[in-house]
Amino acid sequence: ALGVIVYYLLSGEFPFPNETSFSSRRQLLTGNFSFMKDKWDSRSKEVINFIDNLLVVDPSKRMSASEALEHPWIESIRKKSSSTIADVENFIGAIQLANEYTQDLLT
Repeated sequence: ALGVIVYYLLSGEFPFPNETSFSSRRQLLTGNFSFMKDKWDSRSKEVINFIDNLLVVDPSKRMSASEALEHPWIESIRKKSSSTIADVENFIGAIQLANEYTQDLLT
């Protein structure tokens, strides 16, 4: 869920568009998505890596909340922002709960 949210916030589009079609549902279930060049060329490699590591279908291979907190992209935001570590941890924790709920719906 966090990967989808970050993808959407930075591009204005969902990584798995048109969720109702068969092909989009298959994309969602297989984790098949792409970064459209016109939307992502100006983005850092760190944020693309962050999203790549979150939009992984297999939860055992997906970046955990604690790993996300240590990711270079989050670290760069933390340095630039006045947010506290607790604020970021609470945000990631809430998204992780949403992600678990989404996974329960898919199984």
